[in-house]
Amino acid sequence: MVSDNWMAYKQSKSGIVILDKHKFPSGIKLLIDTIHGMRLKFAIYKSARYITCQKLPGSLGSIYPSKQLFILEYKDNNARLFSSWG
Repeated sequence: MVSDNWMAYKQSKSGIVILDKHKFPSGIKLLIDTIHGMRLKFAIYKSARYITCQKLPGSLGSIYPSKQLFILEYKDNNARLFSSWG
């Protein structure tokens, strides 16, 4: 299970989470494919709040500290993204 702190601090304009490229320089799909190749399951965490414990974008929206502005997130877009990872 990949827990909190895997995504970048901000989302795309369409509300899609952005993978932290410093933590996953080869992308997350390669990691997932490797795990599945070992016949193991993969799970990923996304908080059901505005922000995660690590102050990253949650499922209900994201907060931009400089503006203290909450923006609704597009759950369907993120669900499609997660599904595309395998």
